Amino acid sequence: PKIKTDSKKAGVDLGERHLATVYVENGENISVHGGRLRSLRRHHNRTLGNLRSKIDRKQKGSRRWKRLARAKDRQLRKIRNQIEDFLHKTATRLVNVLHERLTGTAVVGDLTGIRERIGYGDRMNQRLHQWAYSKFKHMLTCKAQLRG
Repeated sequence: PKIKTDSKKAGVDLGERHLATVYVENGENISVHGGRLRSLRRHHNRTLGNLRSKIDRKQKGSRRWKRLARAKDRQLRKIRNQIEDFLHKTATRLVNVLHERLTGTAVVGDLTGIRERIGYGDRMNQRLHQWAYSKFKHMLTCKAQLRG
């Protein structure tokens, strides 16, 4: 169904801790917590570090080395799929909520170049560089266009 032309507007602020904070014109605030995403990223980094250190202790090209390399690829693929799934489901839920609130226009903040502008140290820089704001923004845009 088409949304009325007098529908509301919403501003979407993407964040690292709270995946999205939305302000709708009627004064309503919606916050999407990103704790699960952060947990998956930590799990990905921990798994990657552990398996890389095991692989480094083996003779390159040996049977054990190959087996560990395959295990690393398989485990990391699983975690990446879980991250992708979480982003898709979160974007779909957010778009559905905005659609229910008769929001016709959603404006998403532009974070282009944020990684180059900010230097917070090793750990925070790693979190910033793994922040999937562009992917989430793209998912939101596509799903919102599908909903009208």
